[in-house]
Amino acid sequence: VSLQGVKTRKAFRSVTSQEQQLFVLDSLSVPVCETYSTCDAPPPLNNLSKYRDDGKEALKFYTDPSYFFDLWKEQMLQDTKDIMKEKRKHRKEKKDNPNRGNINPRKIRTRKEEWEKMKMGKEFVEPDRKS
Repeated sequence: VSLQGVKTRKAFRSVTSQEQQLFVLDSLSVPVCETYSTCDAPPPLNNLSKYRDDGKEALKFYTDPSYFFDLWKEQMLQDTKDIMKEKRKHRKEKKDNPNRGNINPRKIRTRKEEWEKMKMGKEFVEPDRKS
């Protein structure tokens, strides 16, 4: 690859456009559209909504298009709560650990100390213990 070829090449740009309205009647394939047209319509339960005390639509108890999204959302919220609870538990265990502050760090040896030991002779120098 030449230097001129590198300079003239355009930078990579990803496409971030998203397809929308995938599940509208116009975008359905012919077999799915035929099956959809043969289905029965839901019963007219919305006529009963005015008699409900809680204000919810009566048809939602028969068919709810947002059911799976709501189920997924609740599951994600529960997972988030569980993760946060686990983090709090882990943080508390870390605080309650009695050995946390009792760590004895390794003594730092300097060249000066090594030379001081070697003044007396090599036979008096302790060998390094790596364990």
